[in-house]
Amino acid sequence: SPALKRQALETAGKLYASRGWTGLGNMSVDAEDLEILRRLAAEGRFSLRVDNYMDPSGAAEVLKTGPSADPTGLIRLRGIKLYMDGALGSRGAALLAPYSDAEGQGLILTEHDQGLALMRRARAVNAQVAMHAIGDRGNRMVLDWFGEVLGADTGRRWRIEHAQVVDAADLPRFSRLGIIASMQPSHAIGDLYFAPARLGKERLKGAYAWADMLKSGAVVAAGSDAPVEVGDPRIEFYAAVYRHSLSGFAGADWHLEEAVSSDQALRMLTWAPAYAAFAEQQRGVLEAGKAADLTVFDRDLMTIAPADILKAQALLTIVDGKVVFEK
Repeated sequence: SPALKRQALETAGKLYASRGWTGLGNMSVDAEDLEILRRLAAEGRFSLRVDNYMDPSGAAEVLKTGPSADPTGLIRLRGIKLYMDGALGSRGAALLAPYSDAEGQGLILTEHDQGLALMRRARAVNAQVAMHAIGDRGNRMVLDWFGEVLGADTGRRWRIEHAQVVDAADLPRFSRLGIIASMQPSHAIGDLYFAPARLGKERLKGAYAWADMLKSGAVVAAGSDAPVEVGDPRIEFYAAVYRHSLSGFAGADWHLEEAVSSDQALRMLTWAPAYAAFAEQQRGVLEAGKAADLTVFDRDLMTIAPADILKAQALLTIVDGKVVFEK
């Protein structure tokens, strides 16, 4: 019911603030949830920034008028969220070659003509498209479709959500087309228990390849994929810089060279999401004239041992200069 949704969204805002998030990317949103968020923000009962990408069933507003923000500036309407394929664990991710541990090459969930029609409507009003793709075939198809619609227009900052398995030939296309790689570091440290069996050794070279993606010139915006994952910035930072499980394990095929530096991880979790939402002039870094969005932890995540990152506690979360959580 709307009342339960309201209660859940208000509780979620407080929970994520307590973990140290100052802003959220909200995917596959329905129109009712968007309106509830707007009301909560207007009443001062929701204090985090939310960039919303609508499910097509609830996308009438954004496909008519394009991106917008509510009067508080917290709740922003950015675009639409589409799905190309399924998940790797269920063997639904679309692969160029069959799975290594079963027959089949995964699923395609959006028809070409249907997907391009929605993308063209989004482009016409300057709305962004975020499209889920996990397998190498799924990612190639999204890049192909984005290229069909955008052509040489590389400034739209459309996004591929997850980009988990990318063929080496497609890696440079993200930067060339101006496509954001929206990746979740925690996926790697969970999936890598079964990904070697699903993909085999050769395809693993292009799996969860944050370092190679950055080297290619692409913008990598990191997130958590909550509630699929926990939704904890400490876990995302830890996974990005260490690429070990939460218990400290790393398999022989986990490609630890794809871990990134602390500076790169911080940028992936701060500046890059702001850039991905056309907000880098307002937030994402601590500079004079930009919004004071920041989190204070009880230890320095940039210098401590990886295992200690998970022990860090958020002491203070500030959004636009206002304290939204204090321990």
